[in-house]
Amino acid sequence: MLFEGGGTGFSQVAYNSVLGPLISMATFVGSMGNVPLAAVLWGSGFAFAGVIAFIYADLIVPQLIRIYRKIWGKKIGNRLTVILFVSMASTGVIVYYIFAVSGLVPDPEVVEVGEGFTLLGYQPVTILNVVFLAVALAFTGLLVRGRKGAPGDRVVDDPVTGAELTVKDAPYCTVHDESIYYFESEDSRAEFRESPDRYL
Repeated sequence: MLFEGGGTGFSQVAYNSVLGPLISMATFVGSMGNVPLAAVLWGSGFAFAGVIAFIYADLIVPQLIRIYRKIWGKKIGNRLTVILFVSMASTGVIVYYIFAVSGLVPDPEVVEVGEGFTLLGYQPVTILNVVFLAVALAFTGLLVRGRKGAPGDRVVDDPVTGAELTVKDAPYCTVHDESIYYFESEDSRAEFRESPDRYL
């Protein structure tokens, strides 16, 4: 029902070209996943123009829009998003008509299904899923280990008072002889600066 909106002819092409980027934004699909999902949309009756616009729309998924707004500010980030959206929708229309005039728009009904195969008794998709799950778990472990050993969690001593501090909680610090020293108070830091050799 959603795919069949827009009537026929140019209005259908324009409707699907606008709908394509909206679907991409709603599904959070990036560059690695947009082509397989585009094939699903194509097989479900989505117009060719919309499929093309959907493939281009991986640059306006919500994650990237947030990055645009953080880098260039809300005003320019929003403007860039609108420009990209219009460009992608327009490209869907243009590419469709170029392909239509050239007779290159494929027939979605013509699908050749190849014979599947197994590897060690398992489908390749299953094997890849297990491999990528293992990789994801390994990266998660590295992330947890990295956070536990973060520089901010390192315990240091105030060289003047001897008080134990964590780097992230130390309110004062200073650099001396290419090393950083942390202090629990401004008075402690000032005393160290007056005669650092006394505390080293």
